[in-house]
Amino acid sequence: MKMSSLSSSIKYALLAAALSTLESALGLLIEKDFNPDQPRDESRKFTSGGGGGSAEEQPMPAGPVPMAMRESLVKETIAKMDLSGEITYKIMPAGENIPVIVGGVNIGDRAADYDPETGEIRIFDGAFSSEDELKGILAHEVQHHIFHSVEERYHDELVAIVEAPESPVRASGALKPEYVNQYPVYNQLYEFRELTNERVRKADGITEYSKSYWTKEALSKNFSWPRAINETLAEVARLGAIGRYNEVPSFWKKYYKAYLRSYKFDVIGK
Repeated sequence: MKMSSLSSSIKYALLAAALSTLESALGLLIEKDFNPDQPRDESRKFTSGGGGGSAEEQPMPAGPVPMAMRESLVKETIAKMDLSGEITYKIMPAGENIPVIVGGVNIGDRAADYDPETGEIRIFDGAFSSEDELKGILAHEVQHHIFHSVEERYHDELVAIVEAPESPVRASGALKPEYVNQYPVYNQLYEFRELTNERVRKADGITEYSKSYWTKEALSKNFSWPRAINETLAEVARLGAIGRYNEVPSFWKKYYKAYLRSYKFDVIGK
């Protein structure tokens, strides 16, 4: 059945479902992240110790990293990663650490967080365990920005598809060839949206941090499937930034690339 032949009540029910999905994807909570390579204590909580930087890095000073050095490191790292203009950030004072609670469990102090309402990344003590980890943390947070930007564009295209006088999609939900350029983000993400939650759940997270969002406790409390996907894709970006992309399973590499391609359509318009 073509979407154009649907009754108004059914059509707007679909729109309501789309909006609900968007709200879940964007989330009401700030994305809160920490340094996943920090060592753990006997209780399995992350300690405030150093991370897994590369041998070529200059060692960080003992104790809190001075603000002037933090500012210099962040500026240099963003320049090297070619992220200028993509994000805004705020470096938090030393000692201003806040725990990350996932599924009712304290999994450690956050290293950074991203606020989808303002687009700002806040950077905490945990991001400065090494230069390599700072790069990884920033890549992780920028991926949150990419995720939210793409989800908004996907929502806009989905609404346009539902409201189109003639349906742009086949019965399977895939776009008709003549509409691929008109709805590029939908085209990139369609196959992933068709996957069942259980199929995605089997792929699981790719690091201890992202896996914490896939537990039954986390999914049943204050997080969601889109949030778990969001955190896992952010970890793909982090691993890629620190030279560990080869550790990422092929399923998540494909998912990650689809979001990057979608982001180019959304922001760059190419």
